[in-house]
Amino acid sequence: MKVILLIEDDSKRVDRFKALALPGIRIIHARSAGLAIGILRRDRFNAIILDHDLSNAGITDQDHSLSGSNLVEIVVTSQKRGLPILIHTISRDGGPLMARRLTAEGFEVMRYPYPDLSDEVIKKWFQEIIEIEN
Repeated sequence: MKVILLIEDDSKRVDRFKALALPGIRIIHARSAGLAIGILRRDRFNAIILDHDLSNAGITDQDHSLSGSNLVEIVVTSQKRGLPILIHTISRDGGPLMARRLTAEGFEVMRYPYPDLSDEVIKKWFQEIIEIEN
């Protein structure tokens, strides 16, 4: 079983990713950056699905000021190099910045603005995660 951390504050997006998950994929969901920080520090994953703008479902005041950019450093220090990461943000600035930093650190990054992310691309990415030996 491959375990993927989905960091997303939009429930419709969460439902879509979960509905498209293939057999052999287990999705752990963090609806805020604050929750994601704790989960990333505690657990290791086979892949991560990462949004940039995460303030919609913040739990604490701090959550409302955190974004996917804040999570990049936690990913870099807590997860293994080569980990596949799907960045699906519509943030024009945040997405490229996160992708460059993670790529420079040795992570396998695929970046799509969410409106351009088709079901076929998501399923193909899930299939690639399943096929990775780790």
